[in-house]
Amino acid sequence: MHKFYLTNNIGGGGTNVSRFVDYSQLFSMGNVGLLLNYYYLTLRCKPAFDTKVVKRITESSTISDFINWAREQFKLSRSVWEGFDQTSDNVSINGFLLDNGCGNLVRNMINSGGFTEELMSSEIEPFHDFAEKMSFDIAIAFDYAKKYTYKAGETLDEELQELWDQLTTDKCINLKLSKLTLEILKKNDYSHKVYAPIHGYDFNSFVSYFNDIISAEK
Repeated sequence: MHKFYLTNNIGGGGTNVSRFVDYSQLFSMGNVGLLLNYYYLTLRCKPAFDTKVVKRITESSTISDFINWAREQFKLSRSVWEGFDQTSDNVSINGFLLDNGCGNLVRNMINSGGFTEELMSSEIEPFHDFAEKMSFDIAIAFDYAKKYTYKAGETLDEELQELWDQLTTDKCINLKLSKLTLEILKKNDYSHKVYAPIHGYDFNSFVSYFNDIISAEK
């Protein structure tokens, strides 16, 4: 069965974003999972939203427990549509996928003037520790991702765009992140699966990058 992951950026969007939690029982289906974003869940964005709830995420044993706990907290401060029969039982979402938010992380590092490959690499292990602690099923490996939804005036900064283009198209430094990720995964023996992004500009370059990652795994 193919699975569709519904994206929700709780922590990084206003109250309409976290409304998913209020209505989460509607998405308790076999082929629907939930994709969440590490950058937003760790409140890196400015401004952040629902901070009183989100900052306590690691007090829950799993991401599923957090979603159910958050729903109870939101009940105390807001209502759902009167025609909706909100359950008091725990809701089971069929699978959780954690995106890393690398596009935002890279942008923030560049804008602060503090970008280095070492700093980017230092983010990998805490990300996977978080995914494991919260029992995500799958995590997306780090890469030098470019943002394609420009909400912070990124297109106006030519220096940012130039460096971003260099990073996203540099096969070697992206493969270095993938290889470091493999070393970290081996050292920690995490239980969650990891999907590696692939880079390229045409069919053959994507296949070549894919084969390089497969070779690194051996």
